[in-house]
Amino acid sequence: MFTRRLATKASSARALSTTSHNLSKAPALADVQIDTHHVFDQRQKDFRADLAARAKRDREQHERERLEKDAAKQKRVGSGPISKLIYGTEEGRKMDQDIERSFSQVLARGKYVHSVVFHEVKPDKVEEYVELVGGWYPRMAGMPENKVNLVGSWRTEVGDCDTFVHIWEYQRYAGYHASLHAIQSHPEFAEFDRKLKTLISSKKTSLMQEFSFWPTSPPRQLGGVFELRTYTLHPGNLLEWEHHWRKGLEARKEVMEGVGAWFVQIGALNEVHHLWQFPDLQERKGRREQSWGQAGWAETVHRTVPLIQKMNSRIMLEKLKEYKYSAVDRSLLSQYVLKPYWWSQVIKLFPLSMAPNAITLTGFGFVIVNILTMLYYTPTLDQDCPSWVYASWSIGLFLYQTFDAIDGSQARRTKQSGPLGELFDHGVDALNTSLEVLLFAAAMNFGHGWRTVVVLFGSLLTFYVQTWDEYHTKTLTLGVVSGPVEGILALVAVYAVTAYMGGGSYWQQPMLPALGVPYVSVLPKAFYRMDFGDFYMVYGTLVLGFNTVESARNVMKSRKERGEEPTEALLGLLPFAGTWACIVSYLYLHPEILHAHIVPFVFFVGLINAYSVGQMITAHLTKSSFPFQNILALPLLYAVIDSLGPILEDKIGFGWPSALGDGVYQVAFMFSCLGLAIGVYGSFVVDVIVSICDYLDIWCLTIKHPATEEVKKGQ
Repeated sequence: MFTRRLATKASSARALSTTSHNLSKAPALADVQIDTHHVFDQRQKDFRADLAARAKRDREQHERERLEKDAAKQKRVGSGPISKLIYGTEEGRKMDQDIERSFSQVLARGKYVHSVVFHEVKPDKVEEYVELVGGWYPRMAGMPENKVNLVGSWRTEVGDCDTFVHIWEYQRYAGYHASLHAIQSHPEFAEFDRKLKTLISSKKTSLMQEFSFWPTSPPRQLGGVFELRTYTLHPGNLLEWEHHWRKGLEARKEVMEGVGAWFVQIGALNEVHHLWQFPDLQERKGRREQSWGQAGWAETVHRTVPLIQKMNSRIMLEKLKEYKYSAVDRSLLSQYVLKPYWWSQVIKLFPLSMAPNAITLTGFGFVIVNILTMLYYTPTLDQDCPSWVYASWSIGLFLYQTFDAIDGSQARRTKQSGPLGELFDHGVDALNTSLEVLLFAAAMNFGHGWRTVVVLFGSLLTFYVQTWDEYHTKTLTLGVVSGPVEGILALVAVYAVTAYMGGGSYWQQPMLPALGVPYVSVLPKAFYRMDFGDFYMVYGTLVLGFNTVESARNVMKSRKERGEEPTEALLGLLPFAGTWACIVSYLYLHPEILHAHIVPFVFFVGLINAYSVGQMITAHLTKSSFPFQNILALPLLYAVIDSLGPILEDKIGFGWPSALGDGVYQVAFMFSCLGLAIGVYGSFVVDVIVSICDYLDIWCLTIKHPATEEVKKGQ
């Protein structure tokens, strides 16, 4: 239960942290999965499609300028023998024109200046370096006032091992000076620079310009490996190199993915860098061999090899394992009571050998025990239970909250913070949300009916909106009053009072008289006679409306600050609205489910929401597009359409017979949907957990690689 591909967590411990945590394990070539080139190819296809529209306008403009110049020059050059003697043959003139034009365009393409920085890192300091630079560089690139773009950061795996390569993009040389000034004026730069010097043994920087025929592409997330090929040319051969490679790139890009090409202007002169990307080393070999079958490639090699004085190749990996989690907890109860006086003490009871996810799962076990006692004593959600049952619910939920809070502290103690932890937290939290709805409904004696459905709607909407908020703002924000803290403690109190009062029937009486509030004539009698459950509904509606509006404002503000369309994000609420339209319609059309089988139906709906949230959190962590689809909602849509047929035929004379039928057949269909949801969501959970564990070389419920001597001793 990992539902945060890395992102949103209503009551996770990591969600309660006010700091950001980084997964600082350095990338390794062993992490690259082979036989995944089809995935790489699809990503490459999508990436190129995004660039096509942007590049089309530039190509057309350059072509118009070229044709105008060629036409003007052709008028001045004849085609007779004398002209050939004076101006050379047509083929020779074309080559001279290409070289001349290349020289002009290279110098004219001065919009960007790139710097390539090589850090030779001390072997025993690699992890510290990744943690330090992996946090600082993206942070500096993300500050608009610095006016700099981080093209990429890589670690060399084959070649100069433990050498890290960073390529930056500036707005001309004036922008280079301005960016350096802005970054070095940052109040934390001096400390960063001091730490960096203790981690590296050497640093090399060159200022470069990109070739006009090969503009640097935006940062990509295609995965795989990168190859940086560095050529040192004989002096005076740069223009001829560009002339031949202009044709060579056209041949190679049919089978290989080029990231960029640059020539050094300040630093290691006569040096050229070409950066390529491949799914893996085996595919690199195959695609380089395929290049020889492309027209023009053999000639490019034949023409350029004599120009080379020296060459070097590095196989590099992106620092894709950098993981940054951002959360803000404004809960006063959390900051001033629970953290200093409870959670900080309980965490000491857990050994350092215990994995954070194991703590999360153990806490969820208390909730499962609570559900089992509920199913035994009050499966209809309207029967009074023994007082100890309610007391166990109160204790179990409080322990769940505690364990869910301290797993983040355990992750930091053992240096195991990472995307899997957030996903696991969110998955557990998503499941717990629907289970607590059943426990609360049982404690309030709501029974099988619309009141339980309304509570379910409010709880799931709160969790969905919080995850949607984090997806767009990149930060989980817990307010002064939040569900993971005050909300859970309120439920703990409800269960405890129910135990003390002897059962859920206590909540069925009018609230104001029960609390000793006298009747005032200005109050409507209906309001004065509302029971505790009715008041809960009113209060919950107000809080839910406020939190939803506040989250929408946060999302639109965040998108506007990034220069994105603010209201477009609101479309992300449509999947939830559509799903619930189906849920309400289905229950209205089939009251036998509403009044006799609401418990398994709540399980089913909870899994639908957990799957949506899981996809959302995964998209957040992988920086993927928002997931609008949810296959688990389709059976409900089909059931609604199927049930409308007989009704329409009866009302307007046009419809269709129901394939599912009524009564026991609908019950069977609903249980089939529950089974489908368990299978789909379970497969999703296992697939993501296994994928993350394989990629990061970790285990889910145990610590595979102790990070410190302290942890090793604890094991």
